[in-house]
Amino acid sequence: MGIACDITNPRDVEKLISKLKPDVLILSAGNFVPLVPVGEIRNWSAVRDFVQARAFGPIVAANALMKLRKKRRRFFIALAGRDTSASPKLMPYTVGNGGLWAAVRFLAKHTGIYAAYIDLPPITGTAMVKRFERVITSKELTDLKKKSEPVSVVIRAVESILSGRRANGTRTVLGGKGSL
Repeated sequence: MGIACDITNPRDVEKLISKLKPDVLILSAGNFVPLVPVGEIRNWSAVRDFVQARAFGPIVAANALMKLRKKRRRFFIALAGRDTSASPKLMPYTVGNGGLWAAVRFLAKHTGIYAAYIDLPPITGTAMVKRFERVITSKELTDLKKKSEPVSVVIRAVESILSGRRANGTRTVLGGKGSL
């Protein structure tokens, strides 16, 4: 079940998690960040919101998940992108992903939460890919489509994590060499 919420609002997140009491939390946080090179960034509000969703949001979500005090294993799975983007237009995206990856490693080391990071390639048919199609060059679009994967690869990765076939605190890279 997917639920949209403001991941940076502790009260809303805590209310949602205490109501649902999930064993598995899959975090796919972040709004669309401006696609511009460093030196040309103008929409600082959008950049701040994105980085806050990827760095502050996981703290909010993990805090609420820890308050549940469940006896069963809890999972925190972060869906995000490449740790270092190949595109010079994606520095805020890369920085946000770094914050999310750091949160996963912290949770794995210091809590009873089983945490994992799934490093996604472009996923066919998603809003993010459709957005890229509108703002990138035709060569970049051709490269993007070559690297795109169906959502089934994400489902298989989540199943692998939930079955224990992936170590706690690991990053699973889907779809190739780790560049967008």
